[in-house]
Amino acid sequence: MAIDYKVLKEGGFMRQKDAGYFSLRLHIVGGQIDAEKVIKIAELSKKYGKGYLHLTTRQGIEIPFVHLENVNAIKEELAAYGVKTGVCGPRVRTVVACQGEQVCPRAMIDCEGLADKIDEKYYGKALPHKFKFSITGCPAGCAKPEENDLGVQGAIVPHYDANQCTLCGICKEVCYCGAIDIIDDEVTCDLSLCNNCGECVMNCPMDCWLPKIRGYIVFLGGKMGKKPRFADVLPGIIQSDEELFQVIDKTLEFFIEHGGKRERFGDTIDRVGLDKLLAHIKEE
Repeated sequence: MAIDYKVLKEGGFMRQKDAGYFSLRLHIVGGQIDAEKVIKIAELSKKYGKGYLHLTTRQGIEIPFVHLENVNAIKEELAAYGVKTGVCGPRVRTVVACQGEQVCPRAMIDCEGLADKIDEKYYGKALPHKFKFSITGCPAGCAKPEENDLGVQGAIVPHYDANQCTLCGICKEVCYCGAIDIIDDEVTCDLSLCNNCGECVMNCPMDCWLPKIRGYIVFLGGKMGKKPRFADVLPGIIQSDEELFQVIDKTLEFFIEHGGKRERFGDTIDRVGLDKLLAHIKEE
């Protein structure tokens, strides 16, 4: 019986250089997985592989050296513990994310929760080429949103209230981009220099800096690989999940309409034009 390697690859079984063996990619969202599932995955790596796991660069887990004859058996055992196999090929891949505001004191958004929502709605969606999402909590960019087809970064537009200000200067000290200054006992902020990191809001001891806007900065068309491309930035700040998902819908719609076969999204932008992509998104 002929082996359909394309179907196996779409289901997360990637051919190894060793004939008849596969590295099984698992479905992990935002780098988060229950400890009990990790234990079961480790057990199955001993039973069906060589007793070790590979941690991918996109926060994933793979079980190498799964033989063809064990493909169905390992899928069934994983499913019994709520572990799904991953996907490959021209479709939406695993969503990567930093730990977000639940863990990191600098994060401004719930990265884990947002990754789950994006994964639930888009994971495995067929597209002209692979498409990668990244969610990061602040401009530190631990999840590298600029290197993904669509990156989301937490952002705050600060507002200064002078009523309780003691001119301590902490806000100026923590401002990485030099947007804040104190001249003649007056605090100023040049928002054209502000990178929306929220450090002034988080560090002001008198709560003089407030989040006027809290939301998302969106990056479009980033990739690494043989021809790296840093993402373009969608102008403005997205202020709600509803608006963010409208942007994602329009972005994928544009890629489906204009993307060439095996053409990454960033290459589509360069060929068709960023202005056309932004116009398409703004239709919403």
